[in-house]
This record gives sequence, structure tokens and C-alpha cells, in this order.
Amino acid sequence: MCTPDTMDLIERLLAIPGKNTRRLIINLYCFKYRGVVEWDGMAFEKMNNLKRLIIESGSFTTGPKHLPNSLRVLEWWDYPSPSLPIDFHPKKLVKLELLAFCNCENLIKIHESVGFLDKLKILYADGCSKLTSFPPIKLTSLEELKLSYCGSLECFPKILGKMENVTSLDIKNTPIKELPSSIQNLTQLQRIKLKNGGIIQLPSSIFGMKELRYFIVKKCEGLLLSKENEGEAQMTSMVFRNPIDFLDLSHSNISGEFLLRGLPLFANVKELHLRGDDFTILPACIKELQFLKEIYFEVCENLKKIRGIPPNLEILCELHEADGYKLFRLPGPSIPEWFEHCINGSSISFWFRNKFPVISLSCVFVGLELYAGVWFTLIINGNKYLSPHIFLADLSSDLLCICDHIEELFYDLVLSENEWNHVVCTTSWVPQPIKQIGIHVLKQGSNMEDIQFTNPLLLKEKRDFHNLPTWRKKKSLVFVSSRNDF
Repeated sequence: MCTPDTMDLIERLLAIPGKNTRRLIINLYCFKYRGVVEWDGMAFEKMNNLKRLIIESGSFTTGPKHLPNSLRVLEWWDYPSPSLPIDFHPKKLVKLELLAFCNCENLIKIHESVGFLDKLKILYADGCSKLTSFPPIKLTSLEELKLSYCGSLECFPKILGKMENVTSLDIKNTPIKELPSSIQNLTQLQRIKLKNGGIIQLPSSIFGMKELRYFIVKKCEGLLLSKENEGEAQMTSMVFRNPIDFLDLSHSNISGEFLLRGLPLFANVKELHLRGDDFTILPACIKELQFLKEIYFEVCENLKKIRGIPPNLEILCELHEADGYKLFRLPGPSIPEWFEHCINGSSISFWFRNKFPVISLSCVFVGLELYAGVWFTLIINGNKYLSPHIFLADLSSDLLCICDHIEELFYDLVLSENEWNHVVCTTSWVPQPIKQIGIHVLKQGSNMEDIQFTNPLLLKEKRDFHNLPTWRKKKSLVFVSSRNDF
């Protein structure tokens, strides 16, 4: 344990003849001492054979004014100075593989030499709240780089040459404003995650990174695409077929303008998350994303229109709000293939048991009028229920409407317990007829075994018939045949 007398003790030991000729290792554990260690920073001046210095805790009045160049290992938690001593040139650290500045709250700048430690594999600078700049780096052996919780750092370091061992960047609570174009020198980078940051501008080079699969920007103030680089990014994306297949831009103030310009650049995306963003219209260019299978935009309170559906979409989740139904309007002449059941006309039926399923109802309206209204009628076991009138506008072309959580439109439904309930859903539109109607079951709130789109009683009769003995089947067939002959 280190105390205020620890440094004086070390200095007295070093004054003993012969002590300075031996290999020295110092480990100071200051967890139990909560005071401030007072020293003048010169305790290590005469330790010319010090090989390893580890200080795992403790509060010091000042930083060291001298550190021995003989050091092979230097680990100092909560380092008390913004810089290392100017005469510290540890040539013995040529094989340095791990360098950590974690939680060095007084660290303002990192020396440029750190950027050229070609044996360095791990570089941590988490929690350096006053760090304002990071030197350019050419760390050919680097595998991990951590820059989270650096509240004053706005620039990601420039990458001066190819670095082929970094596969992931995960940066939280650091207000980086721009990723440099040189980020493409991280040639094996597969994942970028930026969380709780500022407004971030993307370089065009990011769309040419051949190994990048996951791009995540969550809870940031915004995302920008440079106008000057947009054309270049478009060309780069087309040439390299940008491989990003997971794109998460949730809660990052994503605007409709960014979606309009940016979505086409992610040509290979398969899963798209836009939860809690501010856009009002999902643009028609979404249809160009041929590989997109899943879209998530819960809590998008300002979303009004969806102007297209990707051709291979399987999941549109989640359409509903927690407190009731929501109506989505999309251009299109037909119901998406991922709806479990659809037919031509304005009426559709299904059977359920136990509780009413959580469903979305989809209708295709033939656009002839600018203004119209729609309502839904449910007939359950002969009992009729009418929904409120829903007003629609701008219907000059064919329109696909998806009404999510349809059950929220109706109250006091009378259901048969422990039996199959037959439901007929009819949609009425004033003044034009409805072209097509479909049902999609939201599996999260429903048991698929309790929903049927054909009469389960008839299915049971067929199963019972097939289970009859062979002689009874033949007798029944003869009886039917004799009636037809008669």
C-alpha cells in the first residue's frame, strides 16, 4: 500500500550502495489509502535500472518530472499529469503491445510518436474527458482502438497507411463530428458503432469498404452526407456493391432528406432500423433496396407516409403504437406477399380461439377521388361491430392502407370461450369499392395455432373421415355415389 511516505522510502532505498545496480520492479497498490500522496515528482530520477512500474490506484499532488528510460512496463492508473516527462524516451519499449490512457482526466494531447508504435496491438484512451486531439496513426499491428467517453474529442484520428487487423470500432459518448476519408485504410473493418455522439458527417470512402457489414449510429444528434461527396459515394457504392447488410440509425434525428439521398447508397442492406427517428415520409427509393428483408421503425411519431415497399420485404416491424392502432398509407396496386391471407374484394374471414389475435388489416383502394372515408365492420359469431369512420385524403392513385392493431377499433367484443370464433371483416369505402383485402398476424401478440383461415370444423371432419376404417370409407362412398345416380 502506498502512503505519503512511500516515495521517500523508495528514495532512501535507492541511496543504499549497490541497490541501483540491480533490476528493479515496483508495484504500488493504493486502494486502501484515500488521501493524497504528496511528492515532488522526482522519486524515479535515480532509478536507472527500473524495469517495471505499476501504480494501480492513488491520488498524487503532481505528475512525475522524470521516468527512467530503462522501463519495459509502465502502467499508471489515474495518471496525474496531462503529459509524460519531456526527457522520457523509453527505447526498451520497442515491443510495446498495449498502451492505455484510460480515465486520464487531465490528458489534453497525446504525443505524435504514439501514432507510429508499429508493435502496438491495443490502444485505449477511454474516459479522457479533456482530450481534444488525437495524432494521426500508422499502427500496422493494432487490433483494438477505444475512444469512448472522451467528451472533448471531436475528430477521429487520420489513418496514414493500411491497418489490416482492426475489425471493429465501438465509440460511445464521444462527440466525433466527422469520420475521415482515410478510414478506408482500416481494410478489414467489419463493424462501426457510434453511440451517444454529435452530428456525424460520413465520408464517401466508407461506401467502398469491402469488409464492412454492420453500420450502427444510435442516439446521436444527426447524420450528414457531404453534398460534395454524394456523387462520388454513389459511384463508389455502385462499383464496389457496398456490402453493409445491417444498418441501424435509431434515435439519431434522421431526416427524410438524408433517407432520400442516403438509402440508395446502402444497396445491399438486409436489415434496417429507424426507431425513434424524425422523418415524416419513408421515400420511394426504399423500393430500390432489393435485398432488404426487415424494417423496424417503432416510436417514429412523425411518420405519415410510406411511399414504397422493397420487393423482398419479410418483416415490417412494428407498425403499431403501444396505446392503439395506427394507419399506414403506401402507394401500390396489391397487398404485400408477407400477409398470411388475402383475397380480391372487400370482405375476408378467419377463425380464432381463446383471445382475439393481434392483426393488421390491409386494403387496396382504387384511386378515383381526392377525398374519401373508410370504416370496418366485424361480425363475430353473428354479432356485428362497427369501427369509427377514418378519413383519407389524396387518393388520386391506387392506395394500399395497412391498419395495425385492428382490434383497438372495437370495444366490448363478445367471444365464445374455449371454442372457435368465426370472424368476418368487411371494409366499406365511400364512394368507391375496394379492390383487395388481406390479414397479417403480428406473431408477438398472437398464438398462430389459435388462428385459422379455413373452417377448422371442416378440417376436423376431414381428419375424422380419413381416420375411419377402410370398410366404412367404402360404404360412405357407395352411398354418395348411389344418391348421385338416383
